[in-house]
Amino acid sequence: MAGVGKFDLHKPDLDWGLDGSKLLREYGFTCGIDNEGKGDAISSYRANGMSPKGPYMQFLKERGLVEKHLAMYQPHLNKKGNFPAVTELPDDAYCDNWVAANGMRFLRDFPQGKPWHLVVNFVGPHSPFDVTAEMRSRWKDVEIPPPVDNHESDSEAITARRQHYAAMIENIDRHVGRMIDLVRQRGEIDNTVIVYASDHGEMLGDHGRWAKSVWYTPSSGVPLIVSGPGIQAGVSSDALVSLHDLAATFLDYAKADPLPEADAHTLRALLEGQRDKHRDFVISALNDWKMIYDGRYKCVIGADPSPILFDVREDSRELVNLADTHPHIANKLAGILEFETGRREPSVFGDA
Repeated sequence: MAGVGKFDLHKPDLDWGLDGSKLLREYGFTCGIDNEGKGDAISSYRANGMSPKGPYMQFLKERGLVEKHLAMYQPHLNKKGNFPAVTELPDDAYCDNWVAANGMRFLRDFPQGKPWHLVVNFVGPHSPFDVTAEMRSRWKDVEIPPPVDNHESDSEAITARRQHYAAMIENIDRHVGRMIDLVRQRGEIDNTVIVYASDHGEMLGDHGRWAKSVWYTPSSGVPLIVSGPGIQAGVSSDALVSLHDLAATFLDYAKADPLPEADAHTLRALLEGQRDKHRDFVISALNDWKMIYDGRYKCVIGADPSPILFDVREDSRELVNLADTHPHIANKLAGILEFETGRREPSVFGDA
């Protein structure tokens, strides 16, 4: 089992080891390279007396490219992290391209005829929205729809951020395609389950917000594409699933026993077309807010204002709060949310 990329296993000490192997075996990997994220790479380097504490900055140092990398970040270090920038790094030194090269190397080295599991965690499309010159050239003239409910004045900067975000996604897609081609060359495409997902979304200017950490769908929704033997091809599902269901799914396909008392539920029956429903609702929570979504209505409590109720089917942009006009729906969902999160409280609308 190999893993490469940003695993966020070293937030407390910002120390990945210069080869990226620190604690990988303790976390269940037999080999791999755990590398820094964008902000952590810079902050750890500066805090360590301008010396690397992780494999990506060490790679840049060995290539004599650290100063070019820092020069891109330097003007923006005290600003919000979603600035658009063009790096002077050569294409092969751009972090996602470097992560992809590491993943391809491990994939090539897996023994033939034996099971393997590879996790590739790209750094992008994370802020800051830095791209190579080639990536920028492909998107600088592409018209990008404006964000929803955004009143920021610098429309050019907004467009550039969204173009860079698209460029980063296209670049990652290209690398994923290369990895799939390699699996095909190994003769294993017919018995390999491939999952393309993310850990969070990106507001990208919608509702005047950037990054993540909120209940709006661009932030709380994540992509999930799965292919493999027995899995329906070309099917798009609206079934409610949670990212941690992947753990149960991997165990199922590996013919391993489920984890005891796990909240995760295998997606196999859904993926193979044996059922079209998976969960009655999904829950997300962070800091003071909690959200529940039943496939049509989304209820948020603990935010400002609270509660918030969206009819996502009719209002996909989440612009109209229906909490005052549909208190019975808000109360029902809030009650389920409080029960599922282990804390029962009075109705958010009293006894309505």
